[in-house]
Amino acid sequence: MDEATKERIKDIDKKYRKIFYKKASVYIVDDVIYLKSYSTVVASIKDRKFRRHWGYWSATTQRHVNEFLKDFAYNLDEDVKVGKAAWIKMAVCYE
Repeated sequence: MDEATKERIKDIDKKYRKIFYKKASVYIVDDVIYLKSYSTVVASIKDRKFRRHWGYWSATTQRHVNEFLKDFAYNLDEDVKVGKAAWIKMAVCYE
């Protein structure tokens, strides 16, 4: 991942911490972009694919996921829209 992308992710993390009152954050590990809602990793983007990591649904986490998708849609191979029904149907990734 290039340095410009890493800096963009740092800026987005600062934005999330501000607009979500420190209840959401983003970070990178081995070129995977993770979304953390409260203390739980709920989603990620790996190899240009959106992945769900949390087996439940909440309105607050949905807002965090929607913002994550808005900010990182350019980094996906396909257009992903995740509402409650789609989230619940989506397989949970445990890696």
